[in-house]
Amino acid sequence: MSRLTVKDAVSGKDINNLLEANNENQTGAADAYMLAIGGKTYSQYKKERKEREERRKEYDRWEEEYKAKIPALTKIWIDEGHKVLSEDKWQMWNECVPIRLGDLYKGIELGQCLDIIRTVKEKSIADGIEVMKKQDHSGLSWSLMKTMIKDFCDCGDEFLAQLDE
Repeated sequence: MSRLTVKDAVSGKDINNLLEANNENQTGAADAYMLAIGGKTYSQYKKERKEREERRKEYDRWEEEYKAKIPALTKIWIDEGHKVLSEDKWQMWNECVPIRLGDLYKGIELGQCLDIIRTVKEKSIADGIEVMKKQDHSGLSWSLMKTMIKDFCDCGDEFLAQLDE
């Protein structure tokens, strides 16, 4: 194996020598290079990489199981929406539900939207605004929630006007 300095390793020069050093049971050299490059030994790096791969596989399994549940969840959320929303909103809700279940938030905004609308119907717009603020939305989910409230709440425009005050 050719001699690789830490400076060369950090600069990315002939990085494959790190792997060769490990394959030749020269873990001391590989560890020295890895510590210089990434702040951890090669064995620590391998262990962490294996843990990341296991977490990824677990997430992929969860994702597959979740996708298989979307048809059943769609029916549940459509029924929940029909309990809260005015009948003239049902068709749009029925179309929205499977899309939201398959998005980044996995449908969590469906329940949040219904909580806000239920509060507005049972109490007031001000109370609905308080519910929305307590839901701890990011910028993206805040915008999504505003759009959903506008579309599904009977007084959506009024709600947004008071929200923006």
